[in-house]
Amino acid sequence: MARFFCIASALMLVASLSLAQDKPKAEKPAAPPVVGVDKPADKPATPASDKPAPPTPGTVPEKEPAPAPNSVEVTFADGSVVKLSLLESKLDVSTRFGKLSVPIGEIRKIEMGIRYPDGALQKIQTAIVQLGDPDFKKREAASNDLIAYRELAYPLVRRAVSEGNAEAQKRAKAVLEDLRKRIPEDRLAMKELDTVTTADFPIAGHIEASAFKASSPLLGAVDVKLFQVRGIRWLGHSNEVTLTVDASKHGGPGENWFDTGLDMSGDRLTIVATGTVDVMPNNPGQYMAGPDGLRQELGFGRGNGALVGQPGALIAKIGQSGQPFLIGSKHDSTPRSDGRLYLRLEPSPWRVAQTGNFSVKIVTGK
Repeated sequence: MARFFCIASALMLVASLSLAQDKPKAEKPAAPPVVGVDKPADKPATPASDKPAPPTPGTVPEKEPAPAPNSVEVTFADGSVVKLSLLESKLDVSTRFGKLSVPIGEIRKIEMGIRYPDGALQKIQTAIVQLGDPDFKKREAASNDLIAYRELAYPLVRRAVSEGNAEAQKRAKAVLEDLRKRIPEDRLAMKELDTVTTADFPIAGHIEASAFKASSPLLGAVDVKLFQVRGIRWLGHSNEVTLTVDASKHGGPGENWFDTGLDMSGDRLTIVATGTVDVMPNNPGQYMAGPDGLRQELGFGRGNGALVGQPGALIAKIGQSGQPFLIGSKHDSTPRSDGRLYLRLEPSPWRVAQTGNFSVKIVTGK
């Protein structure tokens, strides 16, 4: 009996061991996720249309690449503006002192002088002569031709006002008035020579090329004919000049503005002015003003004829017909209007020419 009991116990022990080996092992619980860290496999795929994630705080975002040295903005005679990449390596300019070869990368802007298409100058000169022709129809046709040539005819028409017979002079005056009504003053003030402004100094002369080779992402390779161009501005550069504004010339009762030679076209404008002027030189040293104008505690408000500031203050405008604005001792803005930058002083309340000058540092560019 005892023997049977031992055998049965042994069989039961073997069976329990066998069952224990066949039982599947329990899986380990998954580790809790770490907060703030994504597993690579768990990252969802970013759709191609999604915007890139913002930069991580503390990191510096990448800057947009600077324009290439040959990236320019070309202003054409019809007022249109096109961005191009010049394919020229240098520019030959004939001056009264000889020819200069200027590397394209050294140029900051070009202001084109009067340049006539093939045959245009001869046709304008012929029309000038025909203003005094005995035939009425020829005189009428000559007037219309000159008006059609617009600013290109303006210098010769202005000269013809005092030349030829009485009829020719009369018609020249009429054409001149018509051109002044049709064309902005800035465009009528074209110079005879081209002005090439480099990083160091301006060059006045005649660009020998009749066209520039250029390229555009939209237009491909193009030839820019210079008689169609009014100005070229290099992108990605700043331009710095220091000028002296004479109060006796540009601080009198009349609106005699100082031409800085700088053309604004969406550029940032930074000006720092220093110096003093005598607003009442008849009583020397009593009413001295800096670029911000006479101190208000002296009891003077804006004088007679003042535009935007205190007497003696430095002011500016963009374009011949631009709205004046205050510069003062410091100015930093991005003007919305395009055109030439002019400076002057607010007039004296005593309607006299002021004395002294301001030193004006101007920085334009991106």
